[in-house]
Amino acid sequence: PNEQFRIGAAFVQGSQFGTPDFAFDPLYSTRAAHVRADLEIGPWTGRYLAKYDLNLESWYDREFELAIAADGFEPFILVRQQPNEFMIGFRFRMNEFVDLMKGEKLQDRR
Repeated sequence: PNEQFRIGAAFVQGSQFGTPDFAFDPLYSTRAAHVRADLEIGPWTGRYLAKYDLNLESWYDREFELAIAADGFEPFILVRQQPNEFMIGFRFRMNEFVDLMKGEKLQDRR
């Protein structure tokens, strides 16, 4: 709808063959719809992703993320329903990181 708020949807179709090596390897859903919303306010980003199984006709996964842009890094907190996960970590923001390594960001701050 605008630069700060984005929404998206996707249809997912998958198939699998053979015997999975581990119990967690099989696909949870072979037909699904995904809905995602992102909200950016300054350096802060909030993300929400929900997954709906079209065969079972039920929601099977929800994911929440809060992140902050900090120069070439993006620390984040992620909570996910399926599999049950809680993660704290960071990502490299490659364009910002390369600019920082070149010293371009340092010149902008002066």
